[in-house]
Formats: sequence, C-alpha cells, structure tokens
Amino acid sequence: ARKVKDKPIQERKPYLHELLGKAMKTLQRDDGQTLMMPLDQRLESTGLVIEKCKSMDSKQVPLWLVFQNADPLGESISVILKVGDDLRQDALTLQMMRLMDKMWKDNGMDLGLRLYGCVATGDELGMLEIVKNAETTAGIQGGVTRVIQEDVLTKWLMSHNPKTQFNEAQMNFAHSCAGYCVATYILGIADRHNDNIMVTRNGHLFHIDFGHFLGNYKKKFGYDRETTPFVFTDQYAHVLKRGSGEAYAIFKEDCIKAYNIVRHEAPLFLNLFQLMLCGGIHELQSAEDINHLREALSIGMSDEEAGKKFLGKIREARKNIRVIV
Repeated sequence: ARKVKDKPIQERKPYLHELLGKAMKTLQRDDGQTLMMPLDQRLESTGLVIEKCKSMDSKQVPLWLVFQNADPLGESISVILKVGDDLRQDALTLQMMRLMDKMWKDNGMDLGLRLYGCVATGDELGMLEIVKNAETTAGIQGGVTRVIQEDVLTKWLMSHNPKTQFNEAQMNFAHSCAGYCVATYILGIADRHNDNIMVTRNGHLFHIDFGHFLGNYKKKFGYDRETTPFVFTDQYAHVLKRGSGEAYAIFKEDCIKAYNIVRHEAPLFLNLFQLMLCGGIHELQSAEDINHLREALSIGMSDEEAGKKFLGKIREARKNIRVIV
C-alpha cells in the first residue's frame, strides 16, 4: 500500500495489479489450503481477484481488495486495507458504539446503526469491512456546486425508494441519524466532512473513519475545522420533514431517549476509557483526554435538563453554515 501511494495517480492501478500478481505467486500453495479472513473468521478465501482490486482516492490511499470466496456459491469478499492510521482507535470507537447500540436495543430502540468490521493487523495497518449499497454524502451531492441544495439527499433517497418505499427509507434515516448524532457527540468524533458520512440506499445514515475523537478537533490555518457539536444539516432536516413531518419529530424523540439511556451508564463508559489509557492510542494518553466524555455525558443533569440541552445542540448544528452535507 505504501509503494502504491508513492506512485502518480494514473500509474497506481497497473502497479498495484503487478504487485498483487507477484504476491499471489509467492503465497500460492499446492495443498489447497485457504486463507482465513481477519475481519470474519467464518469466511475463507482461495486468493485475490486481482482485476477487481484498486487504490482509493483518500489521503492514505487505502486499497480496495477483492478476495475469491472459498465457498463456490458465496460472493466475492471485498475489504479495505488501510496503512498509515492507527486503526485501534477506530476499533475502540466502533466498540463503544456497539455498546451504545446494545443499550438502546435493550430499551426497545433499534436505531439501525451500521457498525462495520474493523481490525488492526499491525502497526498503523488494518482491514475495514465494506458496507455495500452505500454512498458518501460527497458522492450524493455530486460536487461543491450543489452543496446549497437542501433537497439533494431527499431526491437521492427517492430515486432509490419510489412511492411508498420512501416512507420506510425516511424512518430508517430518522432513527439512524439520531443514533449517530448522539454517539458522535458523546464520543467527540471529529473530522466529520462529507467523505466520512455515508447513506445506504434504504436510508440508513452512518459515519466512517474515526481517526479523531474525544474532542480532538482538527484545525486549519489556526481555526477549528469543526464548530458544531455533531453533523445535522438542512439537507438532513429536508429528508425528515418531507411529507407530514412525523419523521422529524421521531428523530428528536429518539435523540433525547438515546442520549439519556447512555447518560445513565456514564460510569461504565468512563471506566472503559480509563482502562484504555495504557493502550498507547495517540488521542487517549492521560486522564485529561477523558474530560470531553464527562462534559458530553452531562453528569449531574436530570433527564429533562439533558433532553433540553440536546435539543439545543440540534438547533446549534442546523444553524452552522460552515457544515456541508
């Protein structure tokens, strides 16, 4: 992956195929032994489908790898191989979100989070699961010139969910958006640009790439890039207000209930992050790094006070004109 990154963009794909071809010859065995996939040990592969592999355009130039399924009736196995980021932080973030998701489901709330697989396989090296039938909001908006169009997400969802199917997609969007607003706020997830937020064709919104958390917001030219508690834009609101507006009311109710459910378990989250202080994760080095978590969990507030606070955060997020889709 590092060798491919150093190549000019137009040379990356053929060079990658050349390297993968050499690797396949080295690893090829005559005994028919298969390769167990690190992301899911239930899956085994007989090798790479080299012509379908490619490099991606993001900063670290991760590799999109396609493996031949050892099961002749199974689909090909696609993964992202990423080099240059400490994926232990991504894995920790996803584990915390899975814990929140379990708490919500135990309280009768299935918010439809899309928590993909992530495993660190070495120093700044690891694999990520690919969520199928999904697109980044950057891809949906189709370029910077369309960013001011409030209905861009709505039109995209309607194109994949005609007529009454849109109602279900709209509810999926309401529930999942609420879940990720609460989760990203509490965990202080930063670097939330429109290449790090995705939507499935059936309406589930989800976040990817958790290289910055606990309020470690990125700066550009000395200014904070993030000036909003979480991403909730007019484009999101347009999806939820389409029709009767019931979806928007459900979104706000979900946010309040989900936020308070996690708040009730504040000691658990604080203790889990305390246990990870010795893990060597760059943005989790000292007890001070957990201060964001304490503040975001609004310890000491009643449920009613915390609910009003979160509704205020929703209004704050919508008013922020610096946030794009």
